[in-house]
Amino acid sequence: MFSRNHAILLAGLVMVLVIVAACVPPPPAQPAAPASTPSTEATVDIPAPVPPPTDELRMLRANSWQWIAYEDTAGRVEIKDPASFRATFNTDASLAVAADCNNAAGSYQGEGGKLTIEIEPVSLAACAPESRSQQFIELLAAGVRYAFEGQNLRIDLAADGGAMILAPVGEPAGEDAPIAGGSMAAVPFDLGDAVLVQTGAVNESMREMPIRLNGLIAPLQRLRLSGGSTGGARVRRRQH
Repeated sequence: MFSRNHAILLAGLVMVLVIVAACVPPPPAQPAAPASTPSTEATVDIPAPVPPPTDELRMLRANSWQWIAYEDTAGRVEIKDPASFRATFNTDASLAVAADCNNAAGSYQGEGGKLTIEIEPVSLAACAPESRSQQFIELLAAGVRYAFEGQNLRIDLAADGGAMILAPVGEPAGEDAPIAGGSMAAVPFDLGDAVLVQTGAVNESMREMPIRLNGLIAPLQRLRLSGGSTGGARVRRRQH
């Protein structure tokens, strides 16, 4: 009897403990740590100040240039059609190239007379068989230094590969080129009856002015015409 009552008592105690445990509220949950939020402040890299262009670089950018000659140890080769081969060094360091029937683009660095040119890939069209289109592009890409000889630009090529000579676009080349050596030139020999041809004359009546050069030294003056353009002078023998 006692054993049975004891068992019943234990069972009752267990049930009371279960009920009590069920009634006790759970401990409050610990608040979660706030998630770290990325900073919205972007890091700004301040670029180094760009130095002003050198005098050589200003002169390089002042004109578009046309190819008038190529020089190496074998001599000098004159380019037949300079206006078909042009290079323009833009102020944003981009390079525009006209090479006969092809056009190309690229970039360059030209501080202190040193020169680095990169030509972007270009699909070359088929120019005339005698064209120097591809040669012009390849020689430009090989330029390592530049300097100015009078009004002309000289680009020296890598590995003693010679030099390119370029003149400002718009200046006469070849037979119609202005007489070199400053604003005055002299003809110390007899040309007989000759004509001073002013290639930049403002009207037709001024283009040919007869002069006599019978053994005299005749100054040929480069003229600055109205409108700011510069004319060139050359001598041509009068046809009889």
